[in-house]
This record gives sequence, C-alpha cells and structure tokens, in this order.
Amino acid sequence: MISNLVAPEFSVIYSDEQATGTATYSVENANSVEVELAGEGFSIISETDGSVEILFAPTAAGTFNGILTITADGVVSESIDFSASAILKPVISNLVAPEFSVIYSDEQATGTATYSVENANSVEVELAGEGFSIISETDGSVEILFAPTDAGTFSGTLTITADGVVTETIEFSASAILKPVISDLIAPEFTQIYVGETATSTATFSVANANNVDVELAGEGFSILSESEGSVEIVFAPTTAGTFNGALTITADGVVTETIEFTAVAIEDITTSVEENVALNIYAKDGTIYCEEAFTIYNLAGVNVTSLNGSLQGVYLVVTDNGNKQVSVW
Repeated sequence: MISNLVAPEFSVIYSDEQATGTATYSVENANSVEVELAGEGFSIISETDGSVEILFAPTAAGTFNGILTITADGVVSESIDFSASAILKPVISNLVAPEFSVIYSDEQATGTATYSVENANSVEVELAGEGFSIISETDGSVEILFAPTDAGTFSGTLTITADGVVTETIEFSASAILKPVISDLIAPEFTQIYVGETATSTATFSVANANNVDVELAGEGFSILSESEGSVEIVFAPTTAGTFNGALTITADGVVTETIEFTAVAIEDITTSVEENVALNIYAKDGTIYCEEAFTIYNLAGVNVTSLNGSLQGVYLVVTDNGNKQVSVW
C-alpha cells in the first residue's frame, strides 16, 4: 500500500539557477519500491526510505511539469504530479558613462548616463562621488549634475540594480580648473604735452590661473609700444589739442575681461605757432583785456581762458588773425 504522497515544492528561480525539492510518501507491506521521475528540467539527487530529493535545473524560462511514480513490488503504483517555474534573470547592458566638459570651479555642467535593462520589474540607481548629484531619472537614463567646489579631477560611480539582485556600475570622472583672475589694475598716467609731442606711460595688472592673455587698446592718439607680462607701455601722440580717452582691455583665456580706462591732455604750443605782433592795439585794465579785433586769450600753459576775460590776473597771450601779443593783466 502506497499512501501519504506529498509533492516537492520549488521556489521560483531564474532560468540560470537551480533549486531542490523533496517528495515524500509511505509504503506498507512491500518488499521493494521503485521510483521513476519524468519531466524536463528535473532529476533525482537522492532517494531514501519514503523520500526523493529532486533537482530543478531549467534551461529556459517557463513553468515545468514533472511526475514522480512510485511502484511497490512491481504491482502497485502511485504518481505525484508537481511543477516548478523559472523566470529570466534581469540583464543590465549598454552602459554609457556621462561625459562632462572641463569647467571652471565656480561653474556647473551636466552629463547623462544611459543603460538598458531587460526582464526586471524594478530598477534602482545610486550615485556616489563628491561634486555629483542626480537631476532626473528616466527609463534607461540618469541626468547628473557636476558642481565642483574646487579645482581638480572628481570621480563618480553610478550603480544600477535590477529587482534587487543584479547590479552593474558605471564609473566616470569630471574635471574643474580655477577660473582666471585679473587684478591689481593700474592705469597709465600722462603729463600734459603739446600737440606734436609724444609721451609714454605704463599700464600694469596681474593675472592668475590663465594660459594666455590678450590686450587690446582703444582710443584716438594712443598706441602700444611694447608688452610684457603684466604691463603694457603706451604711447600718446596727439595730432590735435584736447582731452583724449583711452581704454586697455585685458582678456585672460578668452573668458575673463577687465578694462583699464585712462585720459591724456594735449594743448597747442601757441608761443611757437603764432608769430608775435607787438604793433597790435591790445591793452589790459582791471582784469580785462581789450582789442579792436576778434581775439582769443591763452594762459602760458596754452589753455584757452577767453571766457575768464574780466577776472584775469597774470601774463597772457592774445591771439588774433593778424598775430599775437603777450599782455600783462593786473
């Protein structure tokens, strides 16, 4: 008599794994017992009195059916039907690391890591690495922010886990450099000169964290005489009288710019440009210069002071179309 048949039980496994289960039974009044197993993916590991240990080793995903037949003394048979299931193991593939351009240490950059996942119900991502954080996640991609706090090369790791059992890691890096700094700007200073003369002066500055420095000069009457590290010698060569404005622009690595603004003054040398005519009817009284024809008054520095006529005091040059004359006003 064969009784108390209990089927083996198998947990769901991946198709590349194995599992074991035990079938049990009772036999009475028998001299011999034979067991026979049928079913794809199943095999007998061992037999003992009243039990059979069965191995489930699938070669694909699916539900597999098995039959264990017990025969007592060759005449009495009972069968135990059972089944086991296998699923495809999650696969993580096509891992592509994020790429970041080299940035300055006070800037930010983004990069996207991509991957493919098959046969998974859930996917978790975990990011490690100083300076990196996750901006957003979508199916198969993770957008990562690189926000360094200093210069250097930073390493990151993105770990992808499918169904809590399969894990792959993407390693990547990003670099930050110090931003160029332009400081200690000192403008050139020019003494007042006459038209036709030249004067030179030097602009100075300091640059840090830069591979190259460009300088550009703007302004009528100015030109660059020479350049050296941290200084530019500038020539002022006016062709007319007046106040001239100049600007020296310094650019470091094409990204950081500072400008030095400056001025220079040129005057007419009227003591040599106009021949004195002592015969002109010009005189002065009580701070005022008088003349029978149109005239312009210059102080001895060459500055036009005609508008101050009436409150003059000192020696001046009076210029008319017929010549000029030096006049003392008290």
